[in-house]
Amino acid sequence: MIKIKKSLVIGPFGFGKNHIRQYLKNNFQKIFLLSKNPSNCLNKKKSLTVSKKNESKIICLKNKSLKDFSKNSFISICSPNETHHLYLKNKYILKNKILCEKPLIWNKNDDLERQLLISTDLLTKSKGNVIFNDFSKYYSSQIKKIEKFSKIKNILIDYTVKSSTEKNLSVDLLIHLIAITQGFIEISDNLKIIKIIKIKNFHCYDFYIGKTKIKYRLSNKNIKQSILKIKVNKSLYTRKHVNIKNELNVFFQKKSKKFDFKNPLDLGFNFFLNSSTNQRKVNLVKQLKNVKLFFKLLSF
Repeated sequence: MIKIKKSLVIGPFGFGKNHIRQYLKNNFQKIFLLSKNPSNCLNKKKSLTVSKKNESKIICLKNKSLKDFSKNSFISICSPNETHHLYLKNKYILKNKILCEKPLIWNKNDDLERQLLISTDLLTKSKGNVIFNDFSKYYSSQIKKIEKFSKIKNILIDYTVKSSTEKNLSVDLLIHLIAITQGFIEISDNLKIIKIIKIKNFHCYDFYIGKTKIKYRLSNKNIKQSILKIKVNKSLYTRKHVNIKNELNVFFQKKSKKFDFKNPLDLGFNFFLNSSTNQRKVNLVKQLKNVKLFFKLLSF
């Protein structure tokens, strides 16, 4: 008997559309959608699937009963940030492979220290089955293939976006920058804060991890397309991306030279769907370090 590949996308709009399309690309036969507005989900079904032939694979849930996803499912949590921990606490969800949009836990009504404890506890209980949408870490691996760094002394990551709310600038973006950093150096407890600046539409984090000096610059501007710059030692890479037939095409420029990169979403989903138990255990150790740094920086 052929095993039916099924997934659940919680919050199928916004970036959730990309999760749906990745499941379709990976030949999932059933993709369930959970939205706080089921009728809107049905109305937009065609736009979510790109191709009409895929519509039959999409099933919009009319209620929040999640018993059918108690095991052997792949779940994407793409709902608003403050709802993530509620879904992750659900006993039917935590037994599956879970891909959680940024950040893992973010509850505006709770203190940061408590959120760190909840994050650490849920990650540990999941035994590595929960991963962040930190696919930007694959940029690091591809830059390292080009550069072959012998020693990394400085890392600067400059990320400018068009955001609807300035107050979530660090919450939404820090986890990506930490993931990129993790791709270049191992994150440790040897952290020294130099300076933190948070003013309207601009957040800057200046710190050391071990002997590597790191700076994050996060900006919110009225722009059409986000701008990501990664500078390691003296090598500066600027990300460019275009959508062609609903596919994300990514390349980086170093001065006038162009480097085509594999779509980080493709690479990330490949790891999410196919990772071995041992890979997930290694990934868990790194994520625990990442989440600790995330809340440490956020607390300033």
